[in-house]
Amino acid sequence: MSQVQIVEGNYRGQQMAGVVGQLVKPYKRFAKPMTGYAGFVTIKVGADVVRVKVQGTKGYKTVSGDVAMTQNIMALQTTEIEEPVVEETDEQVIERLRERFEILNEMSQASVDGVVRGMVVTEPPGVGKTFGVEKVLEKASMFDKLAGRPEKYGVEKGAASAIGL
Repeated sequence: MSQVQIVEGNYRGQQMAGVVGQLVKPYKRFAKPMTGYAGFVTIKVGADVVRVKVQGTKGYKTVSGDVAMTQNIMALQTTEIEEPVVEETDEQVIERLRERFEILNEMSQASVDGVVRGMVVTEPPGVGKTFGVEKVLEKASMFDKLAGRPEKYGVEKGAASAIGL
């Protein structure tokens, strides 16, 4: 296997320029070109095999057999991508949550009106999903309760994995 050096490339959001590794699979074009990248090359860096996105065959070059592994290679295994911190004021958080719960109330009402046949509501526990939906359902079935008729709506609780769905 020949060794290659990445001239310009990207792996999981990390720039890979200067990284040296053993060529596992040669350059292959993407079926649908991605923004800024036409394909990828698969290389072995340390113990990891990675697919580095490159802009054509000019994105990497073959290097001689005994090129020392650079510190960039070890950094590949330990570097974490820093997520940008988005500062949000308390008012912005409250407004965002108010909008979300307003949408939940509107969807619940649409279910009552028959526009939406059913809903699956998922969020972390304790945020008020059930409370909001039950409030809309109770309001809609108030006359049925007063007349002694059976309720037309119900809330099913449960959990399912992605495979179970």
